[in-house]
Amino acid sequence: MRSLLFVLALALGITACSNGNNETSRWTKLFDGETLDGWFVHHGDLPFELRNGEIVGATAKGIPTRYLTSVDQYDDFILKLEMNNADGENSGVQFRSVTDGLTYTGLTGYQLEVDPSERGWTGGIFFEGVRTWQHPPIHNPQCKAAWRKDDWNDLRIEAKGELLRTFVNDVACAYLFDQYLGKGHIGLQIHSIGSLPGEAGAETRWRNIRILANPNSDDYTPADMSADSNSHLIGRLSPTEKVTGWTLVRSQTEPASAWSEQRIENPIDGTGWTADVAKISADDGPSSLHIPVSGKSYHLIADVQITPGTSGEIFYPLFGDGPENTVVKCMASYRIFDDRSLEKRSRNDPNLMGSLTGLIPAKNLSEPNRGKRVLTDNAWRRIELKIQAEKVEHWLNAVKSLEYQGCHSSMNTSQQVEPKIKISLDTGQVILRTIKMKSEV
Repeated sequence: MRSLLFVLALALGITACSNGNNETSRWTKLFDGETLDGWFVHHGDLPFELRNGEIVGATAKGIPTRYLTSVDQYDDFILKLEMNNADGENSGVQFRSVTDGLTYTGLTGYQLEVDPSERGWTGGIFFEGVRTWQHPPIHNPQCKAAWRKDDWNDLRIEAKGELLRTFVNDVACAYLFDQYLGKGHIGLQIHSIGSLPGEAGAETRWRNIRILANPNSDDYTPADMSADSNSHLIGRLSPTEKVTGWTLVRSQTEPASAWSEQRIENPIDGTGWTADVAKISADDGPSSLHIPVSGKSYHLIADVQITPGTSGEIFYPLFGDGPENTVVKCMASYRIFDDRSLEKRSRNDPNLMGSLTGLIPAKNLSEPNRGKRVLTDNAWRRIELKIQAEKVEHWLNAVKSLEYQGCHSSMNTSQQVEPKIKISLDTGQVILRTIKMKSEV
């Protein structure tokens, strides 16, 4: 009997070891701890070093942002690595990134941000090159607190089709739906420092870099429909938006003639997609677009593209006091303005993009000591209005630009107004895509 039990135990042990080895064998080491085989330096000729089984990169005066880049490219994957940024410089891990973007010579694509500054946006997803922030952890305090300064940190990136997720020390951070790049390189970033000599020589270190390409569904972290998520899908809602009350307002807007099918160009590689867009123009066609509002608390998101010299407003209703009051108390205005000429205007001018027109200038309330995020080319800008009864927030390009409470005396209306959002132009042209709204309880 003892012999039989011993044989069974031995067999079970061998099976367990075999399963463990099979699981380990599915992962590929991107860094063997001894060489940089399988990597190359992109955008800058200063090398990365090998030291004690680690990859080490250091900032240098006059050197542009550079990337230690994987030779291989990946579409769906799970990436794990350890990173130490004790010297406190901004850095990041690129993924699904390309070296031949049309408008940027660096590594263009998604980046898991490593931000040891006061802002603390480590774990957010930035789009390096042409698009700016896609999902900063502004509403995720657990993520902002997860990074350990002066120590090693575990990072994980999960890419599955259009869903991109990041984790810092096992804390969930970004939860992004996006369709711009489906495949690309992995990259380790050393950020440029300009001509600031005091920051030269700051080191960032990486080790234990491994990847699971084309994972099985059960390899991924289970979906979380209640997570703080963001979506840049064109003309459609993400799975989380569908179950959390968001709707596309295409069928509710007036006039219907403002809408047409148009090709949306991908600024990275010149490819694109076909989607319904609304076009309003001060010179040709409808000069305004109307969107009905149901409920005194609502959240509007619209991606817009403006032509040079465009000027206009988004008028939106604020309601009276009390939970049952649905009478419009006043109409406020989110300023539309061609901010490519921002350097010619005062930053305290309340008539620039994102301002409460004529009253409160748009700034950057989300990032300490940083100005408003202005996109200076023909990029798509993301406009957001968050209305909670009489509490109002304007957002522009993923950051809060202003907030205020209640109607200003100059906004009061003496006549009954239908509860609608009105996008109206004085000059130029605006193209809107993926207009979506959520009525808040």
